[in-house]
Amino acid sequence: MNLKKWIASTICLTTVTFTAHANPQLEQRVLLKSERVQQLLHMHSKDLSNRELQAILQHLNSAVEIIRTGDVSPVRPGPRPHPGMGSFYTAQCHIDDDPDFTYDQKVVGELSGRRLVQLVDDCQALAEAAYGSKGSSGLKNLKVDMSKVPDYFQVAICEVDDDPDFTSGQMTVGSVAGSSVDELIEDCSSVASTMYGAKGSFGLSKLNDGRSVPRGNYKSAECWLDDDPDFTDGQIKAGMIWGTSARDLISQCDALAKATFKDKGSSGLKNLH
Repeated sequence: MNLKKWIASTICLTTVTFTAHANPQLEQRVLLKSERVQQLLHMHSKDLSNRELQAILQHLNSAVEIIRTGDVSPVRPGPRPHPGMGSFYTAQCHIDDDPDFTYDQKVVGELSGRRLVQLVDDCQALAEAAYGSKGSSGLKNLKVDMSKVPDYFQVAICEVDDDPDFTSGQMTVGSVAGSSVDELIEDCSSVASTMYGAKGSFGLSKLNDGRSVPRGNYKSAECWLDDDPDFTDGQIKAGMIWGTSARDLISQCDALAKATFKDKGSSGLKNLH
């Protein structure tokens, strides 16, 4: 899909989605956003720079956000942060003109957002805007603003591999944060699958490195992994995890082992407190 068709289809989708709402204020704001996108497209129809691509994407995201939240408050410049949290993810967006993604082909710039999936989707949209359906994308230098992360959230390093048989140390995307290990798995998985599709794999390392167990009724333990169903102690230390019970910790660590090494993964806990 070329750039014109991609933008046109997005505007069309925005308009169709909006028909479910009977709010004239929302309608007017969506129309204004769509008109601004069309103006940008006509002004730069032949060749759009990275800055222009990002501007178009921001306007489209803003229109979709209006529909999603139903917010009719006065328009403010820039993206609206998640209520009470703000944007704590930043990352470089790399795009490639080939479905077989490779880092450093073209660096579009830095993205930011409250949720990692937002950055993943935005970066892929930029790749498709530039190269059509053959465009691929990936995030790099993913960072978390720890001042905006609740104490009970868990944090880890997300690593990806372009091979189904995950090997640690291949490519480090950066930090991920979430309320549970399951959320970290989901976020890191979305990065790997966008970059490498079904052949991609991922893993988490340095779980809660240097952090303290949050106050309250929390249990904690070291999570250890093995790439063999017959677990052997001391193979791969994922890091420290916390949860509401020993059973919760077992479940989280096992989920990470299965997500990383599939059916052959196994796990164990050490230093339970």
